[in-house]
Amino acid sequence: MTVFSGLGLTAAAAACLLFPLRTLAVLTLFYAAMYAAFGIRRWTFLLALPTTLANVPLFAYALARRTFVWGGRRYRWRRMFDVEVVG
Repeated sequence: MTVFSGLGLTAAAAACLLFPLRTLAVLTLFYAAMYAAFGIRRWTFLLALPTTLANVPLFAYALARRTFVWGGRRYRWRRMFDVEVVG
């Protein structure tokens, strides 16, 4: 599943760079549709293009890290479904 997510993000980012205007329109409409489907009423769907471009390096960073902080607590991610509270 992680490989498919990475490939999808990379393909979307490549489309953003190769065809910026078309991809901007498609991504913005897609994000707006997703927001509408979940009943979210915000203007942030207009940030679809920069968000998609930022997702690729952030995704790689998330896979490279083994510890993370969430809610003020530090966790260590050993493997899928195996998370340890560090501090």
